[in-house]
Amino acid sequence: MFAASKGKVTKWDLKSETARVLLNMNPSSDYSYAFSPDAKLLAYTTDEQQQVIVWDIEAEKPMVALDRGPGKAGIRLSFSADGQTLAASGDHKLTVWDLHTGNGTPLNQLDDVEVKSFAFSPDGETIAIGGFKSEILQWDFRKRRQR
Repeated sequence: MFAASKGKVTKWDLKSETARVLLNMNPSSDYSYAFSPDAKLLAYTTDEQQQVIVWDIEAEKPMVALDRGPGKAGIRLSFSADGQTLAASGDHKLTVWDLHTGNGTPLNQLDDVEVKSFAFSPDGETIAIGGFKSEILQWDFRKRRQR
């Protein structure tokens, strides 16, 4: 089991009742975290960073740095169900990366959208986006179109 808070990521072994710190970063920064569904990857960023770091938990090292560009407003992160796609929202945009490619270049980005929350569809092909004005948008990010 894992826990992430205030720049510290801890791995708990429930059988032996022991804990080990995997990452210990600046506790004064405001971090956003997301674990992949299989708990093999951790994505994190801060409001100050222009990158999302994807960490390989088993290898205990960074896997890739994803360029999310400048922005400081309300960063949220989420993995698709298969753990191969990662999305980040903030500053009126939603950025999506294909982690299978292994590079930091975004797969697609939707600009000028208010994102209060978002979630991948079970098949990982679309993202539902909830806005601040009680609107819901469905975005097919691979075909680059809104539904």
